[in-house]
Amino acid sequence: MPMTAGYISRVVEKLIREVEFIPVTKDVKGAFSTGQNNIVLKKVVGKKERVLEIYNCDLLNAKEITSDIFSYKHKTEESMGGDIGISYIKVLIFSEKPSDSLIKDINNAYRERIEEKNDTVCMAISLKDREVFIAKGIVYPYHIIYDAFTKAFEEADENYEVDIVKVLEEKKAENKPEIIVENQEQ
Repeated sequence: MPMTAGYISRVVEKLIREVEFIPVTKDVKGAFSTGQNNIVLKKVVGKKERVLEIYNCDLLNAKEITSDIFSYKHKTEESMGGDIGISYIKVLIFSEKPSDSLIKDINNAYRERIEEKNDTVCMAISLKDREVFIAKGIVYPYHIIYDAFTKAFEEADENYEVDIVKVLEEKKAENKPEIIVENQEQ
């Protein structure tokens, strides 16, 4: 099922518009990238930063999925300062449900990570089956993210592309306060 990139684009747009995440990953041209092997979004809430990493697992081998994904190479400006806590949300997207052995390896890699540092939640999604087949730590407030991914099943389109820069500009314009001057003589 070749709709993985289109599904990821749709979900990223939803997460930016509705859940107020912002992109971290940029490509060499300075534009935000989606539909490759991963995209990273973040949201800062108080003194807690949530880093959401979305992986197109159809483009990764088993080692990349089980070890590289759980290695935490993504740090952001806020988390490097040390004054803010960080939690990771790993979302693994497959066009079809992977083998039972890979699912077991993903579960083991996740378990090893949270034994070391309990700062991660993980979801794995099969687009063909339209299901979340791994959901580790998906409780409040992460249910909002879960909902964004499952609602996007109905809107999945292999040809869907999103202009993240345009979405960010629209979001910024929505949030600008409008100054209204009352009783102003003309």
